Amino acid sequence: MGKSSAVAGIVTFNPDLGRLRENLTAAFHEVGEIVIIDNNSENLGSIESLRDEFPGLYILANTSNGGIATALNQVMAWAAKRGMAWALLLDQDSVVARGMVDSLARSIDAEVGVVCPSIVDRSDPSPVIESGPPVDVDYCITSGSLCSVKAWKSVDGYDEAMFIDFVDFDFCLRLREAGFRIIREPGSTLLHEIGQITRHGPMTAYHHSAFRSYHMARDMLYYAHKHRSSPRELMVHQRRLAGTYAVLFRKAIVVSLFEEDRLRRVTSIIRGVFSGTIALRRVA
Repeated sequence: MGKSSAVAGIVTFNPDLGRLRENLTAAFHEVGEIVIIDNNSENLGSIESLRDEFPGLYILANTSNGGIATALNQVMAWAAKRGMAWALLLDQDSVVARGMVDSLARSIDAEVGVVCPSIVDRSDPSPVIESGPPVDVDYCITSGSLCSVKAWKSVDGYDEAMFIDFVDFDFCLRLREAGFRIIREPGSTLLHEIGQITRHGPMTAYHHSAFRSYHMARDMLYYAHKHRSSPRELMVHQRRLAGTYAVLFRKAIVVSLFEEDRLRRVTSIIRGVFSGTIALRRVA
């Protein structure tokens, strides 16, 4: 796949400019055009100044943060308008390895909806690098994935009722329901920030912000309710609604025991649960 055969889209929200510049530099080795969909960042002016450094960079600035699903649909619509069959989707802090797109493109065929790389945690001092032939997988994270415009249209895009979490789980499940395959190409790698994770015996603390905790709780409940009748073998996250409530209860306990800003974060989880529960009653 040549550089002119695909475009890349990066969703930003108050990004670190140094990391974003690193991301753009690496991505422009792979594609000829990149669109940034900015979700109302406070440093939008600095983001826009990057156009002086990167010819072929386009920026679409949203006036509010409508969430990751809405922004991803904007990327895919932009790719479709440019006449592209595939789009490379990236987070603001992910960095592609040289040759990643060509490696992903080797797995493209009419049945494939998404091809994804192996994820390497850039904070891991001894990362495990996968190898071997391409494999079918049930799901992949959005960042680093090469997404088919045809497949995206076939399932009516990303579900904008979800803000950030489970957007990729939902999209992958619907792709597989529609008969598309999801392929992981072990020979391709993406440097990705997994996040701050600490383990405390059998418990794992993820240290999500209060903002993220609210939307995570709400999105998890929405996903479980939406796919309550989906075949279990297709479910990416196999907990039904009751199990999801139990997971969120456990998360609130872990936050209260091991994380900073625990009152705001636990309160946000509770607010997300109430908001999600009310939303479920409206669509039940």
